Amino acid sequence: MYYVSFVLTAMATDYYPRLTGAIRDRPAAVRLINEQTEVALLLSTPMFVVMMAASPWVMHLLYSALFGPSIIVLRWQILGDVLKVASWPLGFVILAAGDGKTFFWSECAANLITAILIVTLLRPTGLPITGIAYLVTYIVYLPLVYWLARRRIGFQWTRAVQRLIGAAFGTCIVVWTLATLGFWGMLAGCAAAIWFGIFAIGRLSHMGSVGGPAGRIGEMARKFTFERLE
Repeated sequence: MYYVSFVLTAMATDYYPRLTGAIRDRPAAVRLINEQTEVALLLSTPMFVVMMAASPWVMHLLYSALFGPSIIVLRWQILGDVLKVASWPLGFVILAAGDGKTFFWSECAANLITAILIVTLLRPTGLPITGIAYLVTYIVYLPLVYWLARRRIGFQWTRAVQRLIGAAFGTCIVVWTLATLGFWGMLAGCAAAIWFGIFAIGRLSHMGSVGGPAGRIGEMARKFTFERLE
């Protein structure tokens, strides 16, 4: 959560003022939102994947073996975080358009879903509902803010962003499945995280038209991962 907050807060410093300035220019605003969504997912997905794979090790290292039951909660939350990162740039559209009331009520609705699910299902399902509720909240919230953005500025994700969201979410599910197989499954998940990290380096380098040694590293990363998102 700290990592996700760091990524999103750092990007908001630059993104929100730019979006506010471009909100009347619909094509420019749509392009900016897609770029920011892609960058946010590229920066955060490698961490999501490695945490999905190595959460038992990380939990034991940072806390103790007694925190084992919280691993399932963390994994549900990671799936929710993928959708949170995808929805984050869309939420700013409402603010940039000057509609603070809609933003307020959409956030209230999301929090209300989480609260209702936990209060009503905590007793029959136990601790995992706290993570499941987080995921369900963003399953509802992401289509909501997407619809609001589409209504405001005719927003639509590019094919590259659609594929990246699907790849991030799907990879996390596959890695979770592998991690249940034991040590080798968790190791395979960590390998997938490394691959996604290399892919992110190549993609970010290409998006930023980076030159010099960093650009050459980015080009090597693109070739290694056979990147074909355009």
